[in-house]
Amino acid sequence: MENEHFDNLEDSLNDLNLDNQVKKLKLETEFGAHFGDFENNLDPAIEGAFLDSILAFERNFKNSTRTTLFNRLEKPQFPASVDLSDEEVSEALTRVLQLLNQHNVRLDTICPVDNRTLYAFIVEELFYEEMDDMQVPGMQTCFIYEEFHPNHEYDIRSHSEDFFRLYLDKSSDYYSRFLTSAAEKKDWHTIFRELFVGFDLKEFSITSIAFDQDCGVATFSCDFEGRMDGNLEFVNFRGDGEIKLVQEYDYWCVDSILLPKVKQ
Repeated sequence: MENEHFDNLEDSLNDLNLDNQVKKLKLETEFGAHFGDFENNLDPAIEGAFLDSILAFERNFKNSTRTTLFNRLEKPQFPASVDLSDEEVSEALTRVLQLLNQHNVRLDTICPVDNRTLYAFIVEELFYEEMDDMQVPGMQTCFIYEEFHPNHEYDIRSHSEDFFRLYLDKSSDYYSRFLTSAAEKKDWHTIFRELFVGFDLKEFSITSIAFDQDCGVATFSCDFEGRMDGNLEFVNFRGDGEIKLVQEYDYWCVDSILLPKVKQ
């Protein structure tokens, strides 16, 4: 009986694997998918469910037309934000967010946004955003508020902080991804790093941020040490500096950095 049980289990797995191969073939022939030659340790049932979702998405996408979120939500009627009190805005925002959720639509914010601003954005702007008219079970349509209304101060701050810490991390050159295309071609950032075999960052904080449409400056205070090869002495950099950024491809990129002088 035990052998019979394992034989039935093996037959079921073989059937699932065969079924999955058929699904992959459909994805390759119908939609140009490519499955590389790699070891697949996924449970056949889980892999099958995943392939089903991909097939459903591709077929819906292929046959989809364009519509607006307003039509997707079946043309709901919500009052303008200017016609509502603060309490009414909060209540209306709750209702419209619930409606979005019911239609598998999600709106996120990276930074805090007050209720009135968020409600006005949804009913006066997002409602009329064009989208693919397709719905796949289990799939959400996701929007981020800051993709429509960027928070430049937040972006400059976070990009400057990430860049500075990565710049002092000698284990990789990932910091270069934060540079403008012009700065990447220059050597100011490599010359300084190559003077040291390692850095010890003790303190870094942004003290002020200024920006206009195209350029930004993040002033900072820092305290870090650099160690030269074969030298047990550390070179200490402590004081104020600034990072200059430029908008490139709708993204804040580092164009130059001014470090504090060596602390004696």
